[in-house]
Amino acid sequence: MADAPGDAASSPVPAALGVVGSVVAAALGAREAVLGLLQLLLHANQMTYYDPGPWDGPVLFSVEIVGGLAVAGVASSIVARLLQDGAVDARARRLRRLAVPAALLPIGLLVALSWARHGSGYFAMGFVPPRSDGDWPFPAHHVFEIERQGYRGTVHANAHGHRRCRPEEGEGDGEITVTWIGDSFVFGQAVDDEATLCWRFREHFDAQAPGRFRFRNLGQQGASLHSYVDTLAYVHDTYGTDLVVMGLLLPNDAEVLDTNAQRRVSRAWWFRLGASILDPHVLYAAMLMHIKVWRSDFFEWVSIDAALEDLDEEARDRQLPVLVYMYDSYDRSFGRGGQLTAYAARVQAMADGNPWITFAGLKSEPYEEGRVMRIPGDSHPTPEGHAWMASQLLVDFEPWVEGWEAQR
Repeated sequence: MADAPGDAASSPVPAALGVVGSVVAAALGAREAVLGLLQLLLHANQMTYYDPGPWDGPVLFSVEIVGGLAVAGVASSIVARLLQDGAVDARARRLRRLAVPAALLPIGLLVALSWARHGSGYFAMGFVPPRSDGDWPFPAHHVFEIERQGYRGTVHANAHGHRRCRPEEGEGDGEITVTWIGDSFVFGQAVDDEATLCWRFREHFDAQAPGRFRFRNLGQQGASLHSYVDTLAYVHDTYGTDLVVMGLLLPNDAEVLDTNAQRRVSRAWWFRLGASILDPHVLYAAMLMHIKVWRSDFFEWVSIDAALEDLDEEARDRQLPVLVYMYDSYDRSFGRGGQLTAYAARVQAMADGNPWITFAGLKSEPYEEGRVMRIPGDSHPTPEGHAWMASQLLVDFEPWVEGWEAQR
């Protein structure tokens, strides 16, 4: 039996609102499911940071996937039912009366899920908004703090936006300019300026041979081996440098889309479009992950091999001496010690074939009771870890410089 004239259920307005609301709910449900799936994959690939919270990440992301798909499915069925021509049976009339609340309730559920996700303590790593005044991370004279697992350090950027290596303004004077290149292990994560490798070297040589060296810290948080090669070319062409000391963290340095690529990518129209639909943190981290979830070892080896070939070519073309060393990566704890040895052999082979590159080997901190070399649960060196690494690198650095000076 058809609805009587004037019956609210027969009015096109609730049905139209229901269709629109249900389409929105279906889209939001699909979005939430995609976000949950991406974050579950990122978590499985160890590409999320975790600050312990009230939710277990994998459980939350799984609920998010199921909930999002359920909302999308229910909302889609409501849309299909409301759009049926001549849908006048009792079920259709009930659907029409409940159209608006049926669309609003799923949206409320999605808001609750999104709130739970953002409050869970899990977040995708590494999204840095693009800067309008250039590609280097920090503005001139920028001061800020970094905290990791209870360790805290204050960072001072100099006039160039690089982390400073001396208390006074500027880079100082020196006959030989040495540039440090690497990621957060070289930059100095959650330690004060005075604890970094660059600062320790500058302090050592200011005491031993004043005026001989000028040091520059171009370590970058989140940078990869591909960016190290770009940074080497950048510093050579922009400022000039005599020597480069480069710290590798393999296979962590395999990412093609690292912090520098991120600043370029995040300006692209297609990224802004995608970020308006998905969470930009999750979207960017998913781009970083790409095929690593399924072919991790294969991807890392190919990516690192290609970057080492570029480094070999850049050092040779620019005739720039580079001292390369490797950190004993935290991936060793995941049973990948053999892989680290293979990477070290690959770097050594590059150095053997290139007179401009010297490999100082794989540096493994001693595990001694009472000495905390790495931040627990984070893997970055503590001030004591940086002090130990500086003492080891000095053993390699001094004869390397003497050999370079003898051949100039």
